[in-house]
Amino acid sequence: MRRLLEPCWWILFLKITSSVLHYVVCFPALTEGYVGTLQESRQDSSVQIRRRKASGDPYWAYSGAYGPEHWVTSSVSCGGSHQSPIDILDHHARVGDEYQELQLDGFDNESSNKTWMKNTGKTVAILLKDDYFVSGAGLPGRFKAEKVEFHWGHSNGSAGSEHSVNGRRFPVEVRKTGDHGDSCCWRLCPYLSHSAG
Repeated sequence: MRRLLEPCWWILFLKITSSVLHYVVCFPALTEGYVGTLQESRQDSSVQIRRRKASGDPYWAYSGAYGPEHWVTSSVSCGGSHQSPIDILDHHARVGDEYQELQLDGFDNESSNKTWMKNTGKTVAILLKDDYFVSGAGLPGRFKAEKVEFHWGHSNGSAGSEHSVNGRRFPVEVRKTGDHGDSCCWRLCPYLSHSAG
């Protein structure tokens, strides 16, 4: 049975990652370099945050002073229960026929000069400006692919993946982010109502 489910993990990863990324606009925690302020709507107090010099994006990490428990200091919306990283657990995972076929439209076309790579300071991102679309596999509609990011470890074989399966992280992870239009958040809410951990 496990061998039957293994080919489906990447689809489940894509589904969960797409759902979380489209539901919560969250730039977790802080960084070295420029120090700015963020107004917290709950307390009307200002909080010092650090941003990356190159991009201005907030810095974040998976442990320590910039770990997940501190992401809320960068953005109030990062304090919810549906945040990255996600640990997919076998006993919570369900695979159905609707998750088998992923449709990739436009990926066979030659890329224009509008597509480019960017060093974000934490990863390499490929920014897709052409018309690339992902649908099927249980996704609630057609998503325009906007960015592909690679996450890897510090050395060969080290755990570089953001997400995990049964607590196990992998040497590399590829993440696709995209847009489904203005109504995407409403259409994805049913997928986020069940917490896996």
